[in-house]
Amino acid sequence: MKTPTILAALAAALFLPGAAQTADSQASFAYTPGPAGGATLTLNGNTVLTATQRGWITATGVNNGGGVDGNYLVGRCGSSDNCVGDDILRRNYFSFDLAGVGTINSAALGLVQPEDAFGFPTFDGYISVTPTLGYALYDYTGASPVQTATGTGVYGDLGDGNSFGSVVLDASTIGTTVQISFNAAGLAALNAANGSFAFGGATDALAAPGGGVPEPASWAMMIVGLGGTGGMLRRRRTTRLQFLQA
Repeated sequence: MKTPTILAALAAALFLPGAAQTADSQASFAYTPGPAGGATLTLNGNTVLTATQRGWITATGVNNGGGVDGNYLVGRCGSSDNCVGDDILRRNYFSFDLAGVGTINSAALGLVQPEDAFGFPTFDGYISVTPTLGYALYDYTGASPVQTATGTGVYGDLGDGNSFGSVVLDASTIGTTVQISFNAAGLAALNAANGSFAFGGATDALAAPGGGVPEPASWAMMIVGLGGTGGMLRRRRTTRLQFLQA
């Protein structure tokens, strides 16, 4: 098969349905179900509330149902590494009962970043192909309660609007409880809440599927470039042979 034919066949294969690449994880707070993965809200430095609901919603609108012991994975659990996931992005959510807490002057959300979850050394809460992940809290304005809400609109709501605080995550957070302090907007929302209060969380700096592996369009450009390079090499070899035969 001639080189142009090979390149054309390879380019076509890259765009065939089902040729999508597997993705690497860009996730945090993975493997957090059960009491050991508790999510808490510390108010005024001394009042500690436990989440009444915690969970995640995928970019396709699926809700894991939350619950008091729900897993609150955020980001993408990839299919090409230890997370062994479905490559679908997730945003997490939390609900707290603020009835009777009074004025809130400070607040911090505590989330467990497990290490050696379930007794497996490679099952850690932070799994990422990038050194750091930004994680931010956002207001939730959608249907209540959030643990029964579904749909892509709910997923979007959990990652936009007013930001209540943020933190930079990295591998050093594994085995710790990450504290995300509420900013002024978050404190205002907490003080305005009446009873149950829900909010969401989302990561940024999410890598493209494949953890840096070129997308099909990039592959196509590379193939064209390789074809051009091959052509140049063939012409150079022909010229050299002609020179030697002269």
